[in-house]
Amino acid sequence: GIWYFYFIDEDPNPFARLLGHLNMLNLSLTILPVSRDSVFQRIFRVPFELGLLYHRIVSRTLVFLVTLHGLSWYAYWMIHAASDTVCDSDFSCDPSTALSAQGLTGLFCWICMALMATFALEYFRRRFFEFFYVSHHLFLLVIALAISHSFLVQKPWENGWNQDLLIYYLAPGVILYLVDRFLRIYRTATSDSRIFVLEDV
Repeated sequence: GIWYFYFIDEDPNPFARLLGHLNMLNLSLTILPVSRDSVFQRIFRVPFELGLLYHRIVSRTLVFLVTLHGLSWYAYWMIHAASDTVCDSDFSCDPSTALSAQGLTGLFCWICMALMATFALEYFRRRFFEFFYVSHHLFLLVIALAISHSFLVQKPWENGWNQDLLIYYLAPGVILYLVDRFLRIYRTATSDSRIFVLEDV
C-alpha cells in the first residue's frame, strides 16, 4: 500500500494516505453486523452475539487507525511548518490544511468516534447505559462527516468518480441497515401485540 502511494501515486504522505484507505474499509466492515436481522447474518449464519463481538473488534481497530491517520497528518504539517517548506504543487502539505474543510471534517469525525468508543467500553456501558445508547447515535454524524471528508480530499467532481470513494465502501452496510430498520418498523406496525398483566393468585 505504501509502495503504491509513494512510487506510483507519488503521494507526499503515503503512510497517512494508506491509513485513510484502510479506515474506509474498516468503517464499512463496522456497519455490516450491527443489524439484528440482516441479510449478511442470514447468509453467513453469523449469530447476533458473534456479530456484535466482531463489531467491537473492528470498531476499536478503526478508532486506533483513525487516530494514527490524524496524528500522521499533524506530524507531517508540523514538520513542514518547522522547515518553512513552500507548498506550490500540493495543498495538503500546507499546515493551514488542518483548518480547512477537509481537515475539520476529519477532526470532528474522530471526536465523534472517540466519544462512541469511550462510552462503549464495558465500564461505561454497564454503569451508564443511557450514555452508551445515546452516544452511539453519533454514527449518523460519523458517516456524514466521513463521506464529506472523503469527497473533500478526493474531489470526485474534478478527478472523476472512478476512484476509491468512501460512499462505495459504505453502500452495502448502509443499505442492509436501512432494510433492517424498515423491516422492524413494518413488523411493529403489522403485528398484533398483546400485553398480559400477571397478578398474584
